[in-house]
Amino acid sequence: MAMRDGNFRKRLTVSGDGVMSEIAAVFNEVADRNLHLTGELARVRRMVGA
Repeated sequence: MAMRDGNFRKRLTVSGDGVMSEIAAVFNEVADRNLHLTGELARVRRMVGA
């Protein structure tokens, strides 16, 4: 729910070797990419003066 609401700093605990740990790892990767993207969008917005 945090990611849905724009909080890309939330991470899930990855433990074990099962499917749930894979899902948690992928969730964390998506959150990292979204955090980076929002930072880049903010930087571009500052550069163009919007």
